[in-house]
Amino acid sequence: MGRLDEGKGIKLLLETFSDGEFDRSRLVVAGSLDSEFSRDLEQQYGNAGNIEFLGHVRPSEFYRDIDVLVVPSLWNDTLPTVVLEAMQYGLPVIASNLGGIPEMIEDGKTGWLFDPGMPGQLKDRMLMMNHDVISGVAPAVQEKATCFVDHDRFVREYAGLYADVMGFHN
Repeated sequence: MGRLDEGKGIKLLLETFSDGEFDRSRLVVAGSLDSEFSRDLEQQYGNAGNIEFLGHVRPSEFYRDIDVLVVPSLWNDTLPTVVLEAMQYGLPVIASNLGGIPEMIEDGKTGWLFDPGMPGQLKDRMLMMNHDVISGVAPAVQEKATCFVDHDRFVREYAGLYADVMGFHN
């Protein structure tokens, strides 16, 4: 949804998707195409019939048209907004197990995690996607999203965590 750069793992995603096993699926890539890196990716992979580069799009339009969001980050992203946004739309997320992402996604319940150092894991997660799998986790995804958008709950949980760490108890 933002910029397409190496740290976000977009090349890993495109390489994985382009291996021939996803010919009945469609990959839609949203993000700014204003860097040499992103333009090179679009030139290399954009001619595949099942990969589409949208450039910058409005989140509401993008999330409405996808079934699963893939976030293949290669760096320790602390709290990727794109994961929160997708969850608010009830979309499960396949994402790397780096940074704060594992705290956002319950593996197998609200999405799926993979180790980017083991690219076969991303492929396995993507290959298991079908309507039943996706719809099976949708209610849990929406419930999980509420803990990030319910500001009162968010503050209570953080206050409780700080109280526990500091040894304060009510």
